[in-house]
Amino acid sequence: MGHGMLHHLDSSYIFPELRRILVPGGRILAIESLDYNPFTKLYRHTTPSMRTDWEKNHVLSLFDVAFAKQFYDW
Repeated sequence: MGHGMLHHLDSSYIFPELRRILVPGGRILAIESLDYNPFTKLYRHTTPSMRTDWEKNHVLSLFDVAFAKQFYDW
């Protein structure tokens, strides 16, 4: 289980790695802000000082969600 951590990591590494270490029949629960959520966009726009320069431009997108889907049975 993770909350608000995936967008801090390299998705090209973390999604395959989580799949590798997941036990058969295991599940992953990740609660994450997504770039296409209007509330996430508003919050991030009004609170830029709460993020590093790298994080200001990095939040999970539909591309990241589609990439993750190839590693898991949803």
